Amino acid sequence: MNRYIGRSQNKHFILFLLFVGYLVDYLDRMVMSVAVVSIKEEFNLDAAAVGAILSSFFLSYAIMQIPGGWLTDKLGSRKVLIWSIIVWSVFTVFTGFAWSLISLLVIRFLFGLGQGGYPSASQKGIADYYPRDERPKASAYLMSSNYFGMALAPLVAAPMILFMGWRNMFYVIGLCFLGVF
Repeated sequence: MNRYIGRSQNKHFILFLLFVGYLVDYLDRMVMSVAVVSIKEEFNLDAAAVGAILSSFFLSYAIMQIPGGWLTDKLGSRKVLIWSIIVWSVFTVFTGFAWSLISLLVIRFLFGLGQGGYPSASQKGIADYYPRDERPKASAYLMSSNYFGMALAPLVAAPMILFMGWRNMFYVIGLCFLGVF
């Protein structure tokens, strides 16, 4: 219990930061679901290619879950969280530079590797700042951010694509998130 003394003042702020990070995580991954219509048209892709683009992210995201937990144990939650946000933001920008199906598959795969470390690191952050009896409630607040991000993604992405195109949308979103760091 003594390890939480001094941290209790910061725990709500830490939860807020983790919430915003996870919200951005989901928003950032879901804008592809909106952009893929324009991407499909530009690259003249069929449904199987679109499915492969969307799946490439989730494959690498799933692969990174266990190494993400291991890295969090070795390096600490703060380093993995920061690394994860930077990597996924960079690959958000790179998505706008894609020139072919293969480039999109590689970029989205690397994007998933970047985001894959965030879940375990965020849960470790909660464990670091919250006593055991408060962790389920803090985790519930944190996980609600996922669905807020999913709900916001089309509201953010669709107007941006209409006004500036899908490439510029990825540039702007990625650079905004990188600007935070």
